[in-house]
Amino acid sequence: MGNQKFIPSTQLIVDGDIYNLRLSRYMRLQLEKEYSMNVQRYYSMMCVNGNVVDEYQFAAVVWALLRGGGQKVSKERACDIIEEAVNDEECGIIKLFESVLEALSAAFMNEEQFKEYKRLIEVYKSSESKEDTEKK
Repeated sequence: MGNQKFIPSTQLIVDGDIYNLRLSRYMRLQLEKEYSMNVQRYYSMMCVNGNVVDEYQFAAVVWALLRGGGQKVSKERACDIIEEAVNDEECGIIKLFESVLEALSAAFMNEEQFKEYKRLIEVYKSSESKEDTEKK
């Protein structure tokens, strides 16, 4: 494992289809060029606000993550995938948001930081589920 290069990505499952989400350098540059978009600034806004912030930019980021993850999808298809994810009972907008946030987090962290991030998310989720159980 020490020799393997850390390639940050995450998976999104929508209607049984598995999509890899990854922000490649090329796609980051495409977002800057085509949308005049600073992805790091958008990522920061997502973290601070805890939501999509801007639907147009969110769709552009999802398109870039899908393309960076190896799916050769058009912008229109990326929007269809977003709609399918939102309407999918297993996925939904929250899971879609979390997957995009995780993929962007991976892009801006080194391997150790990303492992710690994933660990903290698991701790948070388990404490949330304990609180839900105690309320019942």
